[in-house]
Amino acid sequence: MKGFPQFMLLLFFVLTFSHSLYAQKTQPRRTMLAKQKNQPTPGEYIAADSAKESFAPLKRDTTMPVMIFPGKIRQDSVLIANYTITDGSWEGKLVKTFSFYLPNGVKAAEAMILGISKDACSITTFKDNQMTQVEIDAINNTARVQQLADYLVKNGYL
Repeated sequence: MKGFPQFMLLLFFVLTFSHSLYAQKTQPRRTMLAKQKNQPTPGEYIAADSAKESFAPLKRDTTMPVMIFPGKIRQDSVLIANYTITDGSWEGKLVKTFSFYLPNGVKAAEAMILGISKDACSITTFKDNQMTQVEIDAINNTARVQQLADYLVKNGYL
């Protein structure tokens, strides 16, 4: 029995040492994988000039319908964009701003609609830095996002 506590102490140190070696071996790999998966959060703006290659279209069947979910746009079961809606005012008028972001965080487009009218809205696309007037005939936000997303997909921005 005299050697039993010494054996247990030796076993404890061997197990602790081998675990620390295992942790040292795997830790750099874990941090490397974490850095590779480090993606921007939805809505985080990345300047278009620094990420032009990030505007490449995602592989999907573009003949499938565009589906709108809260904060997300999918086509052919592929997340093609995230979006946000903000309210503001300009010259005393209510302005709704619809911002569209690619899954990698790059801001693809921004649309502004004055008031609650069914008028044309101004949409700016950051892939080519163009501003276009788009006819919107919907009043509720989901239908507006649907029409704007359809326009962006049809013209190759999403």
